[in-house]
Amino acid sequence: MGVEENKAAVRRFVENVVSGRDVSVADEVLAPDYVNLAFPDGAIAGLKAISTAVYAAVGEGRIGPLELVAEGDAVVARFDYAITLPDGSEQTSRVLTYFHLTGGRIDVDDRSGVPLGRGELSGSPKRERPGLGRRTAHLRRNEVMAGDRRDQHPTSS
Repeated sequence: MGVEENKAAVRRFVENVVSGRDVSVADEVLAPDYVNLAFPDGAIAGLKAISTAVYAAVGEGRIGPLELVAEGDAVVARFDYAITLPDGSEQTSRVLTYFHLTGGRIDVDDRSGVPLGRGELSGSPKRERPGLGRRTAHLRRNEVMAGDRRDQHPTSS
């Protein structure tokens, strides 16, 4: 399969299975030997069971801007994912996932996520951390680097 077909399979998986809209799409886009490295039972049955239980408890997830980058049989997806908790608040995470596909179907799903806190989905994945502007981040990085250099040269003060 080509890069665009692989991206389309990953998009269908994220927009339907990950969001909880339609877990049955997993049967169409996942290879029989699929493994998800984030789940203890990383096979299709385990993914469907965990997904069904999560969505029964919290409802459908919402996907923020979805970016896909692909080369050959690999696709990397980056998106924000939000769920509404039973108390009515929202929990949002930034997700970065490496997918490997064979014959247009996903056979490896290696996912990591970073909690962003409670609140709305990011309108743009390029937002800065609150209270840490570009200038502050640059200064902090320079201080750390200067500290590292002082540690390497005990004669400097």
